[in-house]
Amino acid sequence: MKKLLITLTILTGIIVIFQSCKKEEDNYQTNFEKIQLKLVENEKQPKIINEDELKYIGLNHNKNLNKIFKNFNWEANDLKLELKNKLKIENIKLKDNSEKYLSLRCKNDYYENYRKLKNNLSPKSFNIIKEGIMLSDNINNISSFNEQIEALKIRARNNIQDINELNVILVTLEVLKSSAYFWSPKSIGGSGIGEGYINSYKRHYRNATIEDILKADGISAGIGMLGIAAAGMMGPIGWGALAIVAGESALSSASALIF
Repeated sequence: MKKLLITLTILTGIIVIFQSCKKEEDNYQTNFEKIQLKLVENEKQPKIINEDELKYIGLNHNKNLNKIFKNFNWEANDLKLELKNKLKIENIKLKDNSEKYLSLRCKNDYYENYRKLKNNLSPKSFNIIKEGIMLSDNINNISSFNEQIEALKIRARNNIQDINELNVILVTLEVLKSSAYFWSPKSIGGSGIGEGYINSYKRHYRNATIEDILKADGISAGIGMLGIAAAGMMGPIGWGALAIVAGESALSSASALIF
């Protein structure tokens, strides 16, 4: 009898230990799943674009423009066709490289994109972009212009709570800055490269202005970031998406010059 009681006691202890371990395992699994779900949800949250990503867009934008206009045939009978061919040959990253899409995008779409940004952003966010656009109307010194743009970026970071809107502002301003350097003459601190392309165009067609081109650049980049948010591409933004933003803004810039 005593032996039976000892056996029952041992079995009871084993069952209690097993149930305890099972409960602990279930708790562990539950907690693991909760943490995992939280991490997945965090990955889906929009992240503020960082300075390296901003510079990547700006540098790619300028690189794309140089690819497009280097050896551009200004004597071509159809400049739209020439532009489309250059975009294909140079493999500029765009949302769509189809003939239909390129035909629709090879135009000066500044006012259309301006309205889109105005309609999709809060007044506070859009006003910061508007100030950046106004600064680009009369650039006398690139260093001074860059300082003013950076001040607007700081203001945006301090006052805009919506991360998607903040990203749109930051990218628009960064591309304005990169574009200003590319298109401006060396005499005011620019690269002088874009000025050469503008002069080539003037000799053949009309009086293209740096101001028009800069505005088209920045606004198109902002539209690109709106598209990323609308597509639900939350979390860290992929380099591929950033390259497309740079490509689309370069296309708008080129179109603003030609058309």
